[in-house]
Amino acid sequence: MPIWNDRISPVFDCARRLVVFERGESDHMVKSDVALDDVPVPCRGLELARLGVNVLICGAITRSLAAALDASGVTVIPFVSGEIEEVLRAYENGQLVQGTFDMPGCRGRMRKGKCGGRSKRGMRQEMMRGDK
Repeated sequence: MPIWNDRISPVFDCARRLVVFERGESDHMVKSDVALDDVPVPCRGLELARLGVNVLICGAITRSLAAALDASGVTVIPFVSGEIEEVLRAYENGQLVQGTFDMPGCRGRMRKGKCGGRSKRGMRQEMMRGDK
């Protein structure tokens, strides 16, 4: 998850830090901080794949970066906001896409021209399925 002030960063493309969670012994979650300052935006998909990231939970993300992540084998769950620990718990419990963690201003239909008039949830589902 890209972070800013212990919350999901509003825009992944501009994020400077990433927190990576992985299961350790006895299902204990191990947390690592990763600096993204020196990683050019077009290379972030490769960097996340190199780090072994399987799922990226983020706020807004450009289609080109989402496609690069998908091509690198990283599943993108976009348009999420909230405190890192709360988002992690919701993800682990399968409750992340229920609307509680929707980015502000992303309820209902997105503005035409920004997301083609599709709903945020529809775009999220397309990205998770790999549709473009």
